[in-house]
Amino acid sequence: MISVSEMISTEFSNAPVATFIAVLSLVGAAFKLVIAFKNKVIKNKEEDNKTFERAGIPSFLLRFFMISLSTKKTPETKKLDKAMIYILLLLFIGSLFFSAPILIRITKTPQDHTLLIWKATGDFFYISRTQASESTLLSHSGWQVKKSDCQASNAPVVNQQNLPSPDIVKGVCDMFNTPEGQEYLAHSLKTYPKGKLFAWVMLPFTELVLLWIAAGCALHLYYAAKLRKYILSEQDKAVSYVR
Repeated sequence: MISVSEMISTEFSNAPVATFIAVLSLVGAAFKLVIAFKNKVIKNKEEDNKTFERAGIPSFLLRFFMISLSTKKTPETKKLDKAMIYILLLLFIGSLFFSAPILIRITKTPQDHTLLIWKATGDFFYISRTQASESTLLSHSGWQVKKSDCQASNAPVVNQQNLPSPDIVKGVCDMFNTPEGQEYLAHSLKTYPKGKLFAWVMLPFTELVLLWIAAGCALHLYYAAKLRKYILSEQDKAVSYVR
């Protein structure tokens, strides 16, 4: 048996906080890639820009995506470069599947509620000082637990089609009726508005960074192949002139 405070700290987690940790990890990894790209960027000379123009490569896109191409040698594409694109795309899609449901749940949060998760089962729910309800992505809440339902010892939940697990019911009632639970709930309700704002800013920003990096890698391969084709054609022309 663990105390209510231990149960709360172990089984309950403020969903935005968990989201922020994952988001910051993604942002950190993304910026490491950005810095790696930036360190390899070579400032294009005027003659390079003319070569890019003749090859049909827009210089402004090279600058925007921090793509480094050298005209001093014939570009080559490696299998590792192609694999990196797929890895980044999978990372972008995976993070999108993670962040989109979180943003939907946050957007649907009722007024004066906070969004929590029961870590043991991964169930999301909204809770205020007087009631808790299931957090769903598209449909209406499937269950509700009111503070008045928790007044009696081991009080059953009102008859509903979709009921939460007994552990969740007990945890919610402990949050309503115990000093430790009320303190945790009050703190969650107080900090949640700032958490929502942070999530609305950081999650889309992270997705844009990942998309920018993936698009930059894809364009790097595409323009490298295009530049290679142009350089080889120019070499063929020079050989034909010599002959």
